[in-house]
Amino acid sequence: MATVASSLKIVPSLAADPISEAAVVGLTKSLAADYTASNIRVNAICTGTVDSPRLHERWHITVDFEAARRAFIGRQPTGPSRGRERVLISPFIWLTQPI
Repeated sequence: MATVASSLKIVPSLAADPISEAAVVGLTKSLAADYTASNIRVNAICTGTVDSPRLHERWHITVDFEAARRAFIGRQPTGPSRGRERVLISPFIWLTQPI
């Protein structure tokens, strides 16, 4: 998934994130161009950071969990989404509806 945060500020030691995000955005644009004549929509949902178990795992592997959490949130203007995975459901449902 592409995230807005890494598009604005690159974080050291996480090269895979912006690389994969750029690939998803590029693939989405290419497929949209390829299938527009067939009336097929191609979209990507750019979630940003979601407060998830994976995020907490990343904080726990550091020496100081609380310092890691504060530093991570400090790099993001709005912090991680507190709605967790539920925040993502509505856009996915909307995008799967017929045109």
